[in-house]
Amino acid sequence: MTSQEMQTLLSKSNNAIVGVNRADGGPQLTPVWYAWDGTSFLFSTTKKRAKYFNLKRDSSISLIVDDVATHKYVVAYGRAEIIEQNNSPAPFSRNTFPPTDLNRA
Repeated sequence: MTSQEMQTLLSKSNNAIVGVNRADGGPQLTPVWYAWDGTSFLFSTTKKRAKYFNLKRDSSISLIVDDVATHKYVVAYGRAEIIEQNNSPAPFSRNTFPPTDLNRA
């Protein structure tokens, strides 16, 4: 996959599966809608979700975007940065992380 093909795939409306570490060491996998700004993945979560608590404890994160139509995917590994949204009516955070390693199919 070329860099342009990767950017095109990540710019489309695909779900991503986010993987974070549970307190007991096992993986927690969650489907999310994401935004791709060209360098970072962004997605939201409420402060009541397990993924929020797991990311507060351990910012290690993995993400896969799978395009079922083309059978192509992109995987990213990195650290999440939680950006608190203080004036939101509901408790919510946005997580952003630039991929440190991209595997392309």
